[in-house]
Amino acid sequence: MGTSLDDPRLHRPACEGLVPVRPVVSTPWFEVNDRGGHFSVECRQLQVAVLPIVAGESVVLARVRRPLLSEATWELPGGGAMEGETTRETARRELAEETGIRIPELERFRPLMPLCFMPRYPVLPHLFEVAVTEAEFRERGEHDGEVEGILRLSWQEVTASIFSGELFISLSVAVLARHLLARNPEAR
Repeated sequence: MGTSLDDPRLHRPACEGLVPVRPVVSTPWFEVNDRGGHFSVECRQLQVAVLPIVAGESVVLARVRRPLLSEATWELPGGGAMEGETTRETARRELAEETGIRIPELERFRPLMPLCFMPRYPVLPHLFEVAVTEAEFRERGEHDGEVEGILRLSWQEVTASIFSGELFISLSVAVLARHLLARNPEAR
């Protein structure tokens, strides 16, 4: 089964037949549910990731502290939607918070086909691409305290960072790899 931009798995679990649904662990951010013997991790907020491309030639990544991995990891900006916020608004806010890049026009955030980054997450993240100008990148503001820094990589550097293992967060790698394949039709 393929995915599309109006995929219902972007908004709710598509596994209605897996019953009963019994919460096993519940936190303010996510639940672990037993769905008829199949365990799922379900975020309480819709999740978003942004692919910020500067002048068509490079991508911006955030170095985010990840205590459970005992390090900070390079990844695409992203996070959870706030109450009443659309996923496009979430993309804009998360990009500003994590990179300092402010894009006022929501229509510049182009939705991308969703990806499943782990089968235990039955609700897929919303993915967006945004074209960032050199001036917007240069004039960016401060990023939030969760982020240790930002990095701008050329597409060649992205490829090298994936192969070296420096970039290893699966959703970021998948979004970047799909973009790289789209840029190079001979690789398909």
